[in-house]
Amino acid sequence: MLLAREGAIIAAVNQLLAEKGYEGMTVDAVAALAGVAKASLYKHYPGKEDLAVAALTDLLDRCLAHVRALPPQLPDKEKLRAVVRWALKLHLARRMPTLPASNG
Repeated sequence: MLLAREGAIIAAVNQLLAEKGYEGMTVDAVAALAGVAKASLYKHYPGKEDLAVAALTDLLDRCLAHVRALPPQLPDKEKLRAVVRWALKLHLARRMPTLPASNG
């Protein structure tokens, strides 16, 4: 149950980051989209930044899993193409989180 709730929260964060970006994402919107009470959400993640970090960590874990699933004999160039295709599919499906651009 706990993992399912966290999965729903991360999915909501990913969706909102993809649709609205970090600045437009709110904890209230995450809770509503995930179908959890705001107080329950705060038990899992103390704040907005923690939600974004968890979503990006999940994204990186999925990317690594995708890379590891590629045939080892595949040339590096083709592995890179496969990762770019995977990322573009996420982006086009509006499931690729976006964060504010770095000012430095």
